[in-house]
Amino acid sequence: MPLAVFRLPGKTWSVCFSKEHGWGYETEIGPAWLVNKPSVIPFLPLLEMTWPAAQVKVGEAASACEIADKFPFEAVVLTALDWETQYWPSLAVEWLEQGFPVSTASLPKLLALASNKVVPQKVRHRAAALARHAAQ
Repeated sequence: MPLAVFRLPGKTWSVCFSKEHGWGYETEIGPAWLVNKPSVIPFLPLLEMTWPAAQVKVGEAASACEIADKFPFEAVVLTALDWETQYWPSLAVEWLEQGFPVSTASLPKLLALASNKVVPQKVRHRAAALARHAAQ
């Protein structure tokens, strides 16, 4: 049975967890588990929080529910960095600026974002600065 961990603000689904399936989300039609459907798109609204606030919210909820499994934050950031519109990538860049670690998987995505002329110049420059800083 899934354990509803918390509801994302303004959304109709809950982040949930099952010892058998791990992390997932539950909608009115039932749970969807990342192990079966590895899409973190429903978790993108976490990016609307600051990185510290999201880390605390997920951490407190996981602790209260005694969940030791790591939440897929990096998958959320990587998915957002690949998004075709500017909204999610700009929020992912904010998280990285707020201290979310730049990984070897996110570095090429930041470089691609920095050179994507469809993305606003401000976001491209911020992505380039993060990539330069991570490469040092």
